[in-house]
Amino acid sequence: MLKYTGLLIDLDDTILRSFERYAPALEYTSEIIAKRFNADAEELLEAVTKERKNLRLLMPNLPLGHNRLIAFRNALEKIGAEYRVTELADVEDIFWDTFLDGIELFEGATDTLAKLKDAGVKIVIISDGDLSWRLKKVKKLGLEDLIDDIVASEEVVFEKPFGALFSLALKRINKKEDEVVMLGNNLINDVHGAQQVGIRAGLFDPEEGGNVYGREVADFVKPDFIVRNYKDLLKEFGL
Repeated sequence: MLKYTGLLIDLDDTILRSFERYAPALEYTSEIIAKRFNADAEELLEAVTKERKNLRLLMPNLPLGHNRLIAFRNALEKIGAEYRVTELADVEDIFWDTFLDGIELFEGATDTLAKLKDAGVKIVIISDGDLSWRLKKVKKLGLEDLIDDIVASEEVVFEKPFGALFSLALKRINKKEDEVVMLGNNLINDVHGAQQVGIRAGLFDPEEGGNVYGREVADFVKPDFIVRNYKDLLKEFGL
């Protein structure tokens, strides 16, 4: 008998190896936009990187902090480039298309999700940011048939660790807190956030290619379990 009948799971750096794709995608986008407005690509990249950090500081736990279009517009102004805002409409497309080129799943992710799905577990991806690009990531990875739903923070305004996104995920699959587990790579947003609303939460910290956030709070936030290999997740469900 299954111990749990639902899985809430983070997408980036939990299912998808994202961390290694951000830098080259941002660099390539900076080159394209710099060329378009006769700006220096390295200077623009440096300015965009700073503006992204500023947005995250000014708007913590809000989806707008992820907005690369706003970051590029602010950066172009900071470096004194002459630009037309109407020519920035494809910034997000350039970035994400580059990001998606060559992305990889963590080893064992597909097989494990398939086994959970076959066992009757409802699987919901719970991710910060906009919904549209989360859908495109899932489609690119070929996970459509393994996922029951996807919820994104823009649907509830605030990002994890605020409880609204977890509550929405539970509502979408008609589950209660004690019927599901959460898995993610962020001790604060994924683990602490889920635990605060009564959900058992695990930290994804693989032996290779992992990207754990929040180690500075490791003395205070304790995951209920740790997944080093995707097979470890199956054990949580009694499989």
